[in-house]
Amino acid sequence: MRHREHDEQVLFFRCLAILEGYGVEQAGLTFAVPNGARLVSVRHAKRMVMEGLRGGVPDIICPIAVGEHIGLAIEMKIPPNKSTVKQKRWQADLRRYRWRVEECHDGIEALKVWVEYHGLTPEQVRPLSEWIDG
Repeated sequence: MRHREHDEQVLFFRCLAILEGYGVEQAGLTFAVPNGARLVSVRHAKRMVMEGLRGGVPDIICPIAVGEHIGLAIEMKIPPNKSTVKQKRWQADLRRYRWRVEECHDGIEALKVWVEYHGLTPEQVRPLSEWIDG
């Protein structure tokens, strides 16, 4: 299951790389949060926490204000996985500070949320359909 979340997030960021290549500037300002500290050595995980890593932070962050929102945060969860208590706390706190927060179940859903958030036109996302269909 963990690898599927990884694969879906990779798909999402590949799509953003294509959009960035076609001049969609917001794509280059969206980033992943390295929450996989538990996957490395205990020593490295402790160093990451000392550097400010926080459990529960959403997987994908786009710190661009749009409309009433300060930014967009996406938590990638492949069913049957669900957000943990710590993740739900982060999501609620971000919403309280006017972030849009979404839980997405695959890379395409996350991309749709991201595109809608930024109000991209069909012309701006056309390179994606050409890449996906081609």
